[in-house]
Amino acid sequence: MRILSKQFLMTTTKVILSSLDYPLSIVGSKNRSLNNYTIYGNIGGVGDLSGDKYIVPIIARGKNLWDPSKYVIRATSSPIITFENDTLSQTPIGTNQCRTIWYIATEIGKQYTIYVPNRTVATTGFFHYVTFDGTPRYDDTIYSGRTTISTNSVTITASKQYLGVMFESRTGQTASITQPLIVKGTSGLVYEPYIAPVTKNIYLDRPIGENESVNYRIDNLSPLPQFKGTTIYEMNTTIKPTGIQVEYY
Repeated sequence: MRILSKQFLMTTTKVILSSLDYPLSIVGSKNRSLNNYTIYGNIGGVGDLSGDKYIVPIIARGKNLWDPSKYVIRATSSPIITFENDTLSQTPIGTNQCRTIWYIATEIGKQYTIYVPNRTVATTGFFHYVTFDGTPRYDDTIYSGRTTISTNSVTITASKQYLGVMFESRTGQTASITQPLIVKGTSGLVYEPYIAPVTKNIYLDRPIGENESVNYRIDNLSPLPQFKGTTIYEMNTTIKPTGIQVEYY
């Protein structure tokens, strides 16, 4: 750990320096080699006690929060669910109306945008969004609180633990959305596939305080995961850092 300094190690190869931001969003880092990164501390210290060390979990994720494999189904439904060629579909089997909820965990008070410009629209196929607390599930209370998605995008401010998109369709009607996208915030409404988050833990002797920082090279930290498309870096700590900065070759 060191006292805050924005002087970075330089090499003979041209280095591309990211902005200083938190959360930090970088596009196209998969095609570059990591040179260095720095995490800047905050009042109260970044890092939570775990045994005799302070842990700083760095979470790397893509911008798309919609995981096609994470859903709950109405108990009386029997749909065929597929995700092929970036198209998510629900096809009912039998005579019962099918209702399936794809859901994400949310941070209370944060904005989330559902972007679904490429959806089937029919009198027997509908798309709604729902919010709920507790365990992910389908029930009539959640269904009664639904709001129909009638435009290409919907932005909500989270007031409950989960945000979900519900497909509702009847016999003979396939409901589908091509390039399903949910992002945190209101920007970045260009489709990228869902990428499962990856966590890298940093273990420190003490939290990163105000006007302090830790550095990949100096402090021998774990390398950051890098994804094709957009990579977003966040910290799963009680106190968040004031910023992260990354260097790539």
